Amino acid sequence: MKSIKDFAFAALPTQIGFMAVVLILCMCCCSGRSEYSSVKNNGSWTVEFHPLNTTLEEEFTLNSGDSIAVNSDIKSGSIAVRIGKENSTPVYEGNSSELGYFEVTVHEDGVYIISLSGNRAEGEISFRSEISS
Repeated sequence: MKSIKDFAFAALPTQIGFMAVVLILCMCCCSGRSEYSSVKNNGSWTVEFHPLNTTLEEEFTLNSGDSIAVNSDIKSGSIAVRIGKENSTPVYEGNSSELGYFEVTVHEDGVYIISLSGNRAEGEISFRSEISS
């Protein structure tokens, strides 16, 4: 006659398999979801996110002496920002602990890529090009 332990151990592989499937579904469906609005016009880019779990990019054509004004209000999670020309050292790299309002001045003409990456980030960030006089 089989004991209760025999039945419990016999069901163990099935229980572990079921828990693994549930865990994988939660990781794929719940944590990687992004909901955001992204608006770019007239030298500005604004992104609102609830949450952001991806990387977004926009291009700005700037001249030497121009700057990008950055203004962020991050409620939770984390974001990383990179501003630079393709295949070049970035003129700015930072994360949500360093953000708020600041300006980044560029010293070369060209197309600058602003990259915004989020990890469970909630909030808003805007980038605005400021033309030098």
